[in-house]
Amino acid sequence: MKYVYLVYEECHGLVMVCGSEMGAINKVNGLAPNYGIDPETTPLDYDSHHRYGWEGAVYFTREVVFD
Repeated sequence: MKYVYLVYEECHGLVMVCGSEMGAINKVNGLAPNYGIDPETTPLDYDSHHRYGWEGAVYFTREVVFD
């Protein structure tokens, strides 16, 4: 199966579609300081392959892509 990772910001909605989980994690962590979140010290609300980030701020969800 193939996946895409949809990065959402609470204020702006969908901000990016990533082809890799690591790319989405990097984007989420890069946007987190805009919400007063330090990615190094703030515990995640979501931490799985399906969803990663902070509720009410910035996170990604994984979606299946069908050929």
